[in-house]
Amino acid sequence: MIYLKVVDEAGNESVDSASLLVGAITPAIITSLPTQGMVPLNVQISTTAPANECTWLVDGMTFNGMSALSHIYNVSGNFDICLVTRNASGCIDSSCADIFVWDPLSQDTSFLVVPNVFTPNNDLQNDIFKTVSQNISEWDTKVYNRWGSLVYSAKTPDVQWDGLFNGKPCEDGVYVYFLKATGSDGKTYDISGTLTLFR
Repeated sequence: MIYLKVVDEAGNESVDSASLLVGAITPAIITSLPTQGMVPLNVQISTTAPANECTWLVDGMTFNGMSALSHIYNVSGNFDICLVTRNASGCIDSSCADIFVWDPLSQDTSFLVVPNVFTPNNDLQNDIFKTVSQNISEWDTKVYNRWGSLVYSAKTPDVQWDGLFNGKPCEDGVYVYFLKATGSDGKTYDISGTLTLFR
C-alpha cells in the first residue's frame, strides 16, 4: 500500500491510499561464448529467461521471442550484446555483455580471451575460471561477488580462479570481474563483465 497524507494551512488532514502490485523481474542474464576472438567470430548467445519474454539487441539488429541465438562478427571492433526481459506483469530487466573481435591481419601480437561461465564442481570439466592470453606483460584482475566483496585478485597472467574464497566454495551466482592488462606490443586491455558460477 502507498499512503499520501496532505495537511493544509489550517491543519486539516486528508489521507488517501492506493495498492501497488509489484511483480518479480525475470533476470536478464546473458551467456555468450566466446566473448573474444578473431574475425570471423561465431558467438553463441543464450539466457535462462523464457523466450517469449526476451528482446535481444545484437550488432544493430533486434531479435524477439528467442532464448538462444548465434551471431557471426565479420569485422573487428568492440560490440555490445544487450537483452531486455519483460514478464507477464510488465516488469522489465536489462543487461549488456561486451564482445571483443580483432583482425588476425593486424600488427597486434598480443591477445586476451575471457570466459563468462565456469562450473567448479570437480568433474574435471570447466572447473577453473581461466583466461587465455599471449604476450601480456602487465596484469591486474579483480573478481567481486554480488555484495561487492573482493573474492579473487591476481597480478599474474592468466587468471586461474577455482571458485574458492578463503578456502571455502563461493556460492552459485553472478560475479563481476575487472581486468586490466598491457601487451608487449603496447596494446592495453581494460575489460569488465559478469561471470556466472554454477556448481
